[in-house]
Amino acid sequence: DMHVTIVTFEPGGVIPFAETHVMEHGLYVLEGKAVYRLNQDWVEVEAGDYMWLRAFCPQACYAGGPGRFRYLLYKDVNRHMALRPGRVETPVSHALRPAAE
Repeated sequence: DMHVTIVTFEPGGVIPFAETHVMEHGLYVLEGKAVYRLNQDWVEVEAGDYMWLRAFCPQACYAGGPGRFRYLLYKDVNRHMALRPGRVETPVSHALRPAAE
């Protein structure tokens, strides 16, 4: 129940708005430099840095270059809490399984 991917920004690439996610997640910077918004602070990050973001932490990114900015992204999936009382969330992995299972 986890998702791991490599995110790549070309020089000048951005996440242009503060986004949030329902899950905690981690980022390990593989290459380059950027400024990353965490809550209200803009933090300079570079290769070798690690960030752990709490659920609903506002975040954005600006990869000013000169080279690519890449990071390994980890986040849990299929473990989301119900956002409305009494609602049961259906994990995606279960929803995609064949009926025979």
